[in-house]
Amino acid sequence: MFYYQTAISNNPLRTYFTYSSEQELSSGSRVIVNFGRKTRQLAYIINRINKEDCPDGIDIKEIDEIIDYSALIDEDYFNILTWTSDFYLSSPGKVFDLVFKTLGNSPLDTFSKNDSSQNTIKRYNTKLTKSSLRKKRFVVNASLKNLSNTKITQQGMDIIQYLLFYPDADLQEIIHSLDMKTITPIQTLIKNNVLSVENYQERNGSLSDPRKVNLSTAQKMIVEDFFKASNEGTLKHLLYGITGSGKTEVYFEIMEKILSQGQQILFMLPEISLTPQIIKRTKARFPGKNIAVYHSNLTKTLRRKVFSQAVHSDIDILLGTRSSIWVPLKRLGFIVVDEEHDESFMQSENKPVYDARKVVSKLSELKGIPVIFGSATPSIESYYEASTEKIHLHTLKFRPKGLKLPDISNVNLSKIPVIKGFLTNDVLKGIEETIKKDAQCMILTGKKGFASYVTCGVCGYTIKCPNCDVSLTYHKGDGDLRCHYCGYSQPFIYQCPSCSNNSLVPRGFGSERVEEQLQKLFPDLRIIRIDRDIAPNTQELEKAWKIIERREVDIVVGTRMISKGLDFPDVQLVVILNADHMLYFPDFRSTERTFSLIHQMSGRAGRARKEAKVIIQSYSPEEDPIRFAERNDYESFYNSEIQKRHQAEYPPFKRIILLESKDTDSDKAFERLEKLKERLNEQNDTALYQILGPVEAFLKKLSGKYRYHMLLKIDNDNDIIKKVKTILKQNDKYLSEISIIIDPIRTII
Repeated sequence: MFYYQTAISNNPLRTYFTYSSEQELSSGSRVIVNFGRKTRQLAYIINRINKEDCPDGIDIKEIDEIIDYSALIDEDYFNILTWTSDFYLSSPGKVFDLVFKTLGNSPLDTFSKNDSSQNTIKRYNTKLTKSSLRKKRFVVNASLKNLSNTKITQQGMDIIQYLLFYPDADLQEIIHSLDMKTITPIQTLIKNNVLSVENYQERNGSLSDPRKVNLSTAQKMIVEDFFKASNEGTLKHLLYGITGSGKTEVYFEIMEKILSQGQQILFMLPEISLTPQIIKRTKARFPGKNIAVYHSNLTKTLRRKVFSQAVHSDIDILLGTRSSIWVPLKRLGFIVVDEEHDESFMQSENKPVYDARKVVSKLSELKGIPVIFGSATPSIESYYEASTEKIHLHTLKFRPKGLKLPDISNVNLSKIPVIKGFLTNDVLKGIEETIKKDAQCMILTGKKGFASYVTCGVCGYTIKCPNCDVSLTYHKGDGDLRCHYCGYSQPFIYQCPSCSNNSLVPRGFGSERVEEQLQKLFPDLRIIRIDRDIAPNTQELEKAWKIIERREVDIVVGTRMISKGLDFPDVQLVVILNADHMLYFPDFRSTERTFSLIHQMSGRAGRARKEAKVIIQSYSPEEDPIRFAERNDYESFYNSEIQKRHQAEYPPFKRIILLESKDTDSDKAFERLEKLKERLNEQNDTALYQILGPVEAFLKKLSGKYRYHMLLKIDNDNDIIKKVKTILKQNDKYLSEISIIIDPIRTII
C-alpha cells in the first residue's frame, strides 16, 4: 500500500490530506477521494510519504478512483504550483485548480484532438459546400445581447467565440481547430444571420502587415544583448521603451529565433481587450505557426481544447492573460509579459491570490528559460530591480521612422473656465483642429456612467448602495442608479428619500455624460463610447476596435479600457479629463498609477502621424506624476518616487502582507484581527515585523459585509519573510476566516 499527501479541489484549508492506494502514482496526478460529507471529491497527488509519517489516530481512507495514472504536468509546473501555494499562503487545492479546473473530473482523452476530422470534410452534402466557402471569411453579426435570445448550441457558441479571436479563420481552420465532424453548425449560424460570409478583399483597415519589419539599430542591439545576456545565464529582462517605440517587434524578433529551435512561446497581456490586435499581428508575423489564445472568458470547451493542445505539444505560441500561466507548455522556451506595470496581472479579488508576474519569474528560474517584462512605464519595483542589476535592463527611447512623442499641454482647471464641469476651450479647439486634419480624437474619463453620484439639492442627502459603503452611480441611458462593486441597482427618481422634495440632482461626470455633451457640441461628428456598459465582452470590444481602425468614428470617449497598449495610427489628439482623480487616494501607489495612466494614454497619439497633441486637465498640474508625465520623463518620476518610498518604508524597501477580515457583523470582523494581532505580538520578540491596524477598510462595507484591514511591514529579506510566514502558519486557526494577500498591489481595497 502506498500513502500520499493530497490537495483537495476547491477546499479553502491551507493543508494536505492523507490517502492510500495500491497503485504507485505521480505527483500532480488527479484522483477521486471520499472527503468529508462529499462522497466523491477531486484531489491532486502532492507527494508519497511513509506509513510512519501518516497522521496518528486517523483512519486513512483509500483513493476511490484514479483519473491520471501519469501526471499531465511536468515537474517544473508541479513545483510552480506548490511554490505558489507556499509563497502566497494559499489553499493548495485552489492553487492546483488553476491548472485543472478546465478538465474537472474528466480524463484528458475526452478532449484529445481528433485528427480524422479533416478526412470527413468530403462527406458534406450541403448547399454551402466546402468549395463555395473555401476563400471566405465568417463575420459575427449579432451582439451577445441578441445571442442570449437566440437558440444556439454549445458548438455554435464555440464557433462564435473562436471567430472573435481569429476573425480571419477560414472554414478549414475552424473545422480543424474545433474538431468538427460536420459543417451543419456553421450553416445554421449563417441561416439564422448570426454569421455572414464575405470575401477576403471586403475587409479594410487591417492592422497587420505580414512582412517582417526591418528593425532599427537600437532594436537590433537589444535583441543581440538579450541573447548574449541569456546565454551567459541572465534569465530575467526588463524592456523599458517609450510608447510606440517598437517593443513588440523586439519581442517578435526574439520569438522567431526561439521558435526556430523548436521551443514554445508564452505571450502574456494584461487585458482581453488587447488580444484581437496582438493576434492579428502575431498571425501575420508567424504564418504557419499554431497560435492559441487562453483567458478566463473563453467557453469551457475552448479552454479544454487549448489545454489538450498544450499537453499534446500542439501549440507554438500561446497568447493570454494572467490565467495563461497555468497552461502547461512542455517545450516552453521564452515568456513575454507585455505591459508589465498593469495591475491586472495580480489576482487579489478571488482566491487563490497570486501575482502572475512573480509566478512567471519563478517559472523562468525553474525551467531555466528567459523572460522579458516590457512597459513604457515599468512598475517602480521592476525598475528598481533593474537599477540594482537583479534583472537586465534594455531601453528604447525613440519611436521609429522619426516619429516623436506628442506635445503635451498641462491645463490647470482651477484657473481656466470649463463647460459643464469638464471641457475647456483648449479641448474644444483641439478637437476642431484635429478633425480638420482628417484625424481622430480619444478622450479619457475616469469613470463609466453619467454622473458619479446623486445628491439632494435641499438637504444634501446622497443616495448610497444598501450593501456597500459607496454612492450609487447614475446611468442615464438605462435610467437607473448602480453600484459598481456589488451590482445593486434601483430606478432613478427625483424625490429625495430623506426630505421628500423633488430635488435629487446628478453630480460629477462619467463617460456617458462626456459623450452626451460632445454630441451636443459637435452634432455632425461621429462619436463612440467605450466602457464596460457599451462593451461588456470581447465581442463588443472587437466591434468597437474595428469601427475605430476603419475610420468610421471621429471621437472615442472611454474609460481606462482605451489606454492600454492599443495602436490606432490616425489618433492625433488625446484628452485626459481630471487626470488627478486617483492621485489623492490613501494608497502609496496612487502617484505611480496616476503617472502611468497619463503616460500610457498619451502614447495612443501620434503613432503613425507627426504633430500629435495631448491635453491633460487637472486641478493639480504641479504634482510630480502630472508634471513628469507632461515631459514624458519616466526616469525623473522614478527617481522622485523611489526616494519617497525609501523614506516612508514602502516597497521595494519593505514587504507588505495585507490581512483582511469581513463579516456581516462588524464587531466579529474587527475582533478576528484583534485576536490575531495579540498572537502575532506575542511571537514578535525579535521585531520581525511592524503591525499597522486593524482599521476600517477604505470602503468599510462591500456586498453586505463589513471589512477591516491589518498590515504587516517586513524587511525585504527572504529569511525574515520565511520566519514571518512560519509564524502565520502556526496561527492558522486564527486565519481560517481572514484573507491573506502577500505583496498586495493595493493597500486600499
